[in-house]
Amino acid sequence: MPELRLVTRLVIAACLVLVTTTGYAQRERSTEPTTGIRFQPPTAVALLHATVVVDPQTTLEDATILIEDGRIQRVGAQVQIPPGYEVIDCEGDWIYPAWVEPLLEIECAADPSNLAHWNAQIRPEVQASLTANVNQERVGQLRQAGFGAALLAPEGGIMKGQSCIITLGSQDLAQSMLATDVAQHIRLYPERGSRGSYPNSPMGAMALVRQVLSDAAWYRDAQRIAGVTPGLNPPARDAALEALQPLLAGQQVAILDGTNELYALRCDRIAREFGLRAIVRGSGREYRRLDQLAATGRALILPLDFPDAPRVRTVAEAADASLQELMHWYLAPENPARVQRAGIPFAFTSDQLEAPKEFLNRVRLAVKHGLEPTAALAALTTQPAELLGIGDQVGTVSVGKLANLVRATGDVMDAQTKVKETWVRGERFRWEEQPEQDLRGTWDLGAITVR
Repeated sequence: MPELRLVTRLVIAACLVLVTTTGYAQRERSTEPTTGIRFQPPTAVALLHATVVVDPQTTLEDATILIEDGRIQRVGAQVQIPPGYEVIDCEGDWIYPAWVEPLLEIECAADPSNLAHWNAQIRPEVQASLTANVNQERVGQLRQAGFGAALLAPEGGIMKGQSCIITLGSQDLAQSMLATDVAQHIRLYPERGSRGSYPNSPMGAMALVRQVLSDAAWYRDAQRIAGVTPGLNPPARDAALEALQPLLAGQQVAILDGTNELYALRCDRIAREFGLRAIVRGSGREYRRLDQLAATGRALILPLDFPDAPRVRTVAEAADASLQELMHWYLAPENPARVQRAGIPFAFTSDQLEAPKEFLNRVRLAVKHGLEPTAALAALTTQPAELLGIGDQVGTVSVGKLANLVRATGDVMDAQTKVKETWVRGERFRWEEQPEQDLRGTWDLGAITVR
């Protein structure tokens, strides 16, 4: 009998532990039946009494948001709550559209032996939607920083491949997919450590990109002519050149890496030469050539990796700090404001930051150095959504769009404000510690009743 009582106590303890943890732990989806008490997140939620920032120009006071099946159903100050909705009081809090990450480079599991082009740095047929190795730790960090969606781009190479856009919830890659084959990603300089292979210089990389794009245009024309000329065989199938056809046809955008302001201008020249729709991945040094960059009409993806102050505590350290280094340290936080005043459209990326948790602080620093708060918010939400062609899905708190939201303690441009929650497709992620669950009461565990 003592053994039976011991077993009974262990069963009760295990069940109580299950009750306290259910609802807070994020679990992987499985087809295995749930054992014990099952937590089923509500599909209909009402967020009440919040200050809702619908978009950078529109703010609603004491507003309500109705969410059902992952989408926004109603937004407004006088909204009637239908039966069956879970009600969450957000009094004193601000709700924003979740941020959109316009460029997150990731490793793609592409087999080098299966690449179509003779040069291994040319891989436009690689698709992130099929081969992405998603770093779930990084996804969690982005989500905690306020991001609800991100563009995943293949890393490595000169023509790196095609990106996709996903939402940053707990779903797997296929379920979280918003768009596939969004952009071709190109850089005009070789990888580091490529001295033993071609190309090993910026001039060689530029020549190779031009040659590949010219080959793709020839491939398109040769196929068209062969299709209307009896007896003329089309060129042999080439997966790399075929993958570039949507880009040449204007159906796909090119995101070109501008490692500095001069490379950004070279990106524009390549895009003009081949008639490409293009976005330039900026360097943070655009302030050096603002007029020329504005004249291109290209949108920029701006990093926020502002440099730390140079070490000048001793005479030797001060002598080692160049004037260029000191000037960039001083001017880098002003770069977004100067880009805005030049009339250049831009979106912010966290891609060069060591930790996404620093992202919002960097945005605030840019605002402190002259960037308008509405422009800063647009660079987090509406601008990247529109640039990536997903403005109908995310970027504003609007009826019909995905319930990708940020709940904060106040105005996010205020340094004291904290992000409390991120919602992705209506899935709630809390970042503040929750009070311990009170287990006092009567629990019915089937065969055993515990008081």
